[in-house]
Amino acid sequence: ETMGIDTTRYKIIAFSLSAFFAGVGGGLFAHVLRFIHPNNFSFVKSIDYLIFLYAGGMGSITGSILAATGLTILPEFLRMINFQQWRMVIYPLLLIILMLRKPSGIFGNREFSFLIPKRKEVN
Repeated sequence: ETMGIDTTRYKIIAFSLSAFFAGVGGGLFAHVLRFIHPNNFSFVKSIDYLIFLYAGGMGSITGSILAATGLTILPEFLRMINFQQWRMVIYPLLLIILMLRKPSGIFGNREFSFLIPKRKEVN
């Protein structure tokens, strides 16, 4: 605010945009399920979403999308090879290995470079 930037305005915009995308996500989730019941939102499902976010990197949208894609395919792969009961052992092990190897997540704060427009140099 000292520099002439209305921080309250930007906080409200950020909150509104995040609420909008959360609503769209909830609507799409309800469309997929076709019936919403409180049992659909279990503790394990909440932990899955947090693992998606952390694995991709807290500051990276593309990293979170890639982690969510990979960790969504993993249970299907485990089901295919009859290891589905080991999912709750494999997820934490992968998360621990990831935390030890890359504490900021797979991508950290980076994004794919081809998605970010390159700046032209001014002479």
